[in-house]
Amino acid sequence: MVAAATGTVTFLDGAAVVSGCAAQPMVGGVASCNVTLTDAGTDTISAVYSGDTNFAGSTSPALTQTVAQGITATTMTSSSNGVVVAGYTVTLTATIAPAAPAGGVPTGTVEFMDGAAPISGCTAQAVAGGVAHCNVVYADAGVHAMSAVYSGDHDFAGSTSPSLTMTVSQDPSVPDTGAQTTPSIWGGMTVLGGFLLLGLGGLVRRRDRSVA
Repeated sequence: MVAAATGTVTFLDGAAVVSGCAAQPMVGGVASCNVTLTDAGTDTISAVYSGDTNFAGSTSPALTQTVAQGITATTMTSSSNGVVVAGYTVTLTATIAPAAPAGGVPTGTVEFMDGAAPISGCTAQAVAGGVAHCNVVYADAGVHAMSAVYSGDHDFAGSTSPSLTMTVSQDPSVPDTGAQTTPSIWGGMTVLGGFLLLGLGGLVRRRDRSVA
């Protein structure tokens, strides 16, 4: 009866030892290691057996492991909840979240769009902590279809937010009622209808005015 190989196995990614996967013990002729590959790209994995008193060491053929970019979901919100008065500043916020099973924090940039056109001053806004911001001021009333386009990075694929409707209204004006202002005669003097009116502490005197 041939004994099962003992000893250890070290797993390599190219020429580098996979973190946490050095000298894994053989049990029943098998060694294993769990690893999370966090960087998108192609990895070349091999297993190096140490050998024991009965078996010589050996190295496995390389196994190609492809790590795809993580899928993302981008959402956008506004500080005004989609309604703003012309001339006032509104802050747009884009949030980029990895979709399972991807994990980590996306970087890269976001371009904020008004319909099919980039918003002036809101292109290539840096993503920090999975979030990007931009301040916008609209001069005229109207309705705008806003969206945020995430560029993606080395590990995460780009994505576009659902459209957000932004309604811009004019600043309400003070209504003109057409009322005339009545001149005050309290403590003052004015001439009305050919009479000289004196107002002293609320007491009004009338005197005929001579006409040449």
